[in-house]
Formats: sequence, structure tokens, C-alpha cells
Amino acid sequence: MAAGGNTESGESSPSLGYVLQSEDAAREQQQQAAGGVGPSTPPSVGDLRGTSKKHLMAQQASTMSAGNLMEGGEEPHQRASSPYTSTIRNVAWHIVNDLVFQRVVVLLIVVNAVTMGVQTMHFVKESEEWSSAMAIIDDTFLVLFTIELILQYLAFGYSRFLHDGWLMFDFLIISFSWILIRYPVQVLRSFRILRALRLVARIRELKDLVKALVSAIPRMFAIFLLLSLVFYVYAVMFTQLYGDLYEDGATSEDYFSSLTKTAFTLTRIMTLDSWTEIVEQVMAVYGWAWIPFFSFVLLSSFIVINLIIAVICDAVAQLQTEALTDQLHAEIAELNVSNSHDATQATEYQRHVMTHTKTTAQAQTEIQGKLDELTVTLQWLVERERKREGLVSSTKDL
Repeated sequence: MAAGGNTESGESSPSLGYVLQSEDAAREQQQQAAGGVGPSTPPSVGDLRGTSKKHLMAQQASTMSAGNLMEGGEEPHQRASSPYTSTIRNVAWHIVNDLVFQRVVVLLIVVNAVTMGVQTMHFVKESEEWSSAMAIIDDTFLVLFTIELILQYLAFGYSRFLHDGWLMFDFLIISFSWILIRYPVQVLRSFRILRALRLVARIRELKDLVKALVSAIPRMFAIFLLLSLVFYVYAVMFTQLYGDLYEDGATSEDYFSSLTKTAFTLTRIMTLDSWTEIVEQVMAVYGWAWIPFFSFVLLSSFIVINLIIAVICDAVAQLQTEALTDQLHAEIAELNVSNSHDATQATEYQRHVMTHTKTTAQAQTEIQGKLDELTVTLQWLVERERKREGLVSSTKDL
């Protein structure tokens, strides 16, 4: 009868089992497709930002390690890792660039300078025990500084050691100190205090000031040339005007009898060292003498000296500007790296979103098709049930 029903209806429909199997197969295909293209849900923006930040930190660490090794002007404790494979040089590199080691060296330089000052006191000079103790302390400091210099050599190598002006400065000071020990002449031993100048190479602010002074030398040379010209003009003029005052008993000292004495007197006047006393003695003879004296003080003390100060201040400002510019360029480079990586991550995120959207649309289309097939199957089953009930009712009537 069922067969007859099928024949009478003239319809063919898939079975419910086929529909369920097809739906399961579609779900499996959807999972396989999702697994093939990546995760079913795209990564969050926070994950991408975290990845970008980690990438940027790694980039900065590698850049810092290489950049500081070339520059040599950065803080030692900021250098990331040793560039050497040798165990000895690697250990020396880490020791030299350790912040604690750098501070200990600065402390030793300061203490050594203080002990050299103590050696000039009377209770040390008058006591052989104190003198011997201070000599031993001084030699101990020299040995420690020599060990530190050897570590510097092992850490940075021969070429870097020769081309770094501050390392060569340390080498010359330490070598000169050993020479003074071999030739213990009192006049030469007084130069041991030069070791205190090594403090300049350990404090960045002092190094910047020295660099500013060196960079200002060309402009200061022009100012010194102008000052020398002013000195010579006034020395000749004052010698001719006031050269006979000492012989006439008008001055208490011989200020202007020769060109050299006049130049020395002008130096006193330029530094404002009791210059009014000299001017008053000259004005007692020549009342108009204040005019050339005042003009010289104005040119030498208030104009030329201020020009020197202005040049030094400009050099310091220029050095600070260059440091800020380098820092700004470094920050811009970091931002470019960050933006480039963020753009790559954004593109990757967009691709994940598009893939996820496409996969979702395909799955929705397949699900809609299966729902349509299931709807047709249910309608066929309902129609079949109605026909069966009709046949049953007809059979009972018969």
C-alpha cells in the first residue's frame, strides 16, 4: 500500500535519514573549512596590540644592543647583551658595562682624590707612618685603576680602545702614574692628582661640557685673536702715553715702562684686579686718562669676555639640541617600526575577519539549503500521512 501510495502520488522525496546524514556532512565540511583557513573567530585587537608591543620591545632591545656598542656615549647599564663569543671578553664586557661597577669606579676616583688632598696636610708630612700608609693607599688605588683599564681593553678591543678618546685619556693618565712611581721626584709626584680628571670620563654632564668646549675652540680662537689685537693696540698706546710716569715718581710701581709690563698691567685691569688704584695714580697726572682706561675695560671685560661666555653657552645649547634631535630621530624610528608592524597586524586581522565572514556566509547558505530540503521532506511526509489516512478510511468504509 505504501508502494501504491508512492505510485499514486507520483512524487519522489529523499528519506529523513539522508537529510540528517547530509546535514551532518555539511557540518563536518564547515568544521574542516574553518580548520583549513584558521580559527573560526578572528583574533581580538587587544591580542594584536600585545603582539605588536612584544615585537617592538624585541626590536628596541636588539637596536639598543647594537647602537650602544657603536656609540659608546650611552649609559653602560643600558646595553642589552655582549657582542662577543669569547668567555673572557664576554665576562669583561658585562663587568665594565655594569652600573654598579661604574659607580664603584667613580667612588674610587673621588676617594683617591680626597686621599691625595689629605697627603698635603702637615700631620701626614710630619709622620712617617702616615706618609707610608698614604703611599700604600695611593699605590693600591693605582693597581685598581690599572685592573679597570685592562678590563676596558678586554671589553672593547684594540681598535675601539685606540679610537675612543676617553679610553686613551685613561690610558695616558694611568701610564703617567706608573712612570711617577718609577721616578719618585717630588715635583713629578705632585702630578698624580691628574688621576682625578678621570672623573670627567665617568660623568656624562662633564663629558658633554668638555665636548661643548672642544666644539667651541674654532670660534673662541677668533675671539682670542680679537682680544690679542685689542691688547696689543692698548699696550703700545699706554706705553707711549704713560711710559715715563714711574721715572717721574707719579706711580708707586712700574706699570708702563715697557711693552711686556704694560701687557701685564692690562691683564690686571681686564680682570678688574685693583684697577682703580692704577687709574687714580695716572689720573693724578693726566685728568683725561680715564677715557682710554674705561674704553679698554669696556672692550676687554664686558664685550670680549662675554663673547667667550656666549660662544660656550651656544656650544652647550647646540650639543643639547643635537642630543634631543638624536633622541627624536630614535623615537621616530621606533614609531615607524611600531606603525609598520601595526599595519601588518591590521592587514592580518582584516584578512581573518574577511575569511571568517566568508566562511560564515557559506555555512549560512549551506544551512539554509539543508533547511529547505528538510522542509520539502516534512511536507512530503505530511502529504504521505494524509494519503495513508485517506486509504485507511476508505478501507474501513468498504
